[in-house]
Amino acid sequence: ESVKHDDKRLILKVCCWTALICFEWITMVCSQCNQANSESGHWKDFQRGRKAPFWIEAVFKNNFRSLLGTIAIFGLFVAPFGSYVWAADRSSKTTWPWRVLLDSEYAALLLIRSAYFGRLLCVGVECWLCLEYISGLIHHDELQNKQKRR
Repeated sequence: ESVKHDDKRLILKVCCWTALICFEWITMVCSQCNQANSESGHWKDFQRGRKAPFWIEAVFKNNFRSLLGTIAIFGLFVAPFGSYVWAADRSSKTTWPWRVLLDSEYAALLLIRSAYFGRLLCVGVECWLCLEYISGLIHHDELQNKQKRR
């Protein structure tokens, strides 16, 4: 019974990580297409003069050199690796270097959880970028349809 439960949990984790990776690629395509359509040619420029929400501007501020930008980049890179290290440490009998460096399991858990907060922040920015691109496509199609009717 527990083997079946562990298999289901593993399949769920693999599906979630695969969906997240696919979403990363979709975001990359949307931001690059947005860049191709923008006047300045920069992927952080948003279409139709709309202003980004304050928390997205805070992430992008000074090339991610802000508090929210640092947390987002930390989460982007550390959350997957931290999860792997945490899972590998729990399943092996050897001592991982992070235990020696941090000297506390709680400190490592705090770092991994804060990385997941940053990763969730990244997901929010990625969702906004994709929605912004899609709304730009819809707006562009509406303009073309109006011009055809004239």
